[in-house]
Amino acid sequence: MYVGAAEITVTRAGNARASRASLNVGVGSLDYDLDGAWTGDTELSINLALGKFTLRVPPDAGVRVTGNSFLVDFDKAGLEKRGNTWYSPGYDVAKQRVTIQMSAAFGQFNLMRRKNTP
Repeated sequence: MYVGAAEITVTRAGNARASRASLNVGVGSLDYDLDGAWTGDTELSINLALGKFTLRVPPDAGVRVTGNSFLVDFDKAGLEKRGNTWYSPGYDVAKQRVTIQMSAAFGQFNLMRRKNTP
């Protein structure tokens, strides 16, 4: 998916059950929500330049973030660093896992956990 100078919101992307996705964000913004019938592991390759990327994951999903960034606002709250990689608590035993390979410059990356809904 390529996002140039636009604002895009993708909801229920978990229904695609994709094991891999490539997301490219230029000067725009992408809000990508993994809600839906997603199971197993997903790999996201994110290229971010001057834009904003928000990833919404289920509350119990394991998250791993690796990559290179330059002047990127990335709130790592709730993640722990092991070597050069950031992990969410419980990543190793999570039933759903998302691995993020990020290449970013001059942008913003937001990782948000969705709340459980009844």
